[in-house]
Amino acid sequence: MASKLDKLKGKVKETTGKIVDNDELTAKGQKQQDQAKAKEAAKHLAEDKTQDKRAKIQKDAIDDAKK
Repeated sequence: MASKLDKLKGKVKETTGKIVDNDELTAKGQKQQDQAKAKEAAKHLAEDKTQDKRAKIQKDAIDDAKK
């Protein structure tokens, strides 16, 4: 949720920078959006790894129960 808010804030900064012709503000907004996207991607990767580990543990438990 925080990353979505950061993306929105970055978009507002970027758009405001373009409107007032402020390249520094535009760049800050773009950077904030990029950072939010990177955080979001890292979060998804961590969630995927956690799900993979859970699936492996469950599979191992099922295999052990069959023995």
